[in-house]
Amino acid sequence: DEPCNDQSPITNDVDVMFVFDATGSMGDELNYLQAEMKDVIARAKDATGGLDIRTGAVVYRDHGDEYITRLSRLTADIATTQAFIDKQQADGGGDYPEAVPEALMAAVNSAGWNSEARARIAFLVLDAPCHQDSATIALLHEQVLNAAALGVRIVPVVCSGLGESGEYMLRAMAL
Repeated sequence: DEPCNDQSPITNDVDVMFVFDATGSMGDELNYLQAEMKDVIARAKDATGGLDIRTGAVVYRDHGDEYITRLSRLTADIATTQAFIDKQQADGGGDYPEAVPEALMAAVNSAGWNSEARARIAFLVLDAPCHQDSATIALLHEQVLNAAALGVRIVPVVCSGLGESGEYMLRAMAL
C-alpha cells in the first residue's frame, strides 16, 4: 500500500445543481422544491460530516414559452439559490417535449463548477423528454459529453408522465 503522491488532497467541496422543468405540469414538484430544498441541503450537510455544499439552479421551459432557461450560478449561499427557486412559477409547455438540452447547456457551461470539488452533481428533474429532431438530439449528446468531461454526474429525477422513450434517454444520460 503506497500513498498516491501525485494527487491533490480531496476537498470537502461539493457542487449541486438543480436543473428543473418549470412547465405547467411540474407545478406540484416545483412547490415541493420551494418548500423543502433548504432542509434537504441542511440534512445532507449533517449526514456527510459537514461538506461545503454549493448550490445553484436552472429552470427551463420550452421554445415559444416566456423563456427557455433561467440560471442561478453555483454559490455557497444557499439563500441565494432558495430565493431564485422561490421566485419561479410553473407555466408554459403545452406540448410533451421540453428544452432539456438547452437546460443542460446552461447548467454545464455557465454554472461555475468547482474543478476541485469532491463531487459535481446535476439533479435533472423533469416529466418530459427533449424534442426528437436530429439537431436537438445532437445538442443533448454534446451537453452530456460536456458534463462528463467536467466530472458532472447527471442524476435524473423522473416525475409522473414520462414515457418509455424519455426513460431510456435518462438512463443513457445517467450512464
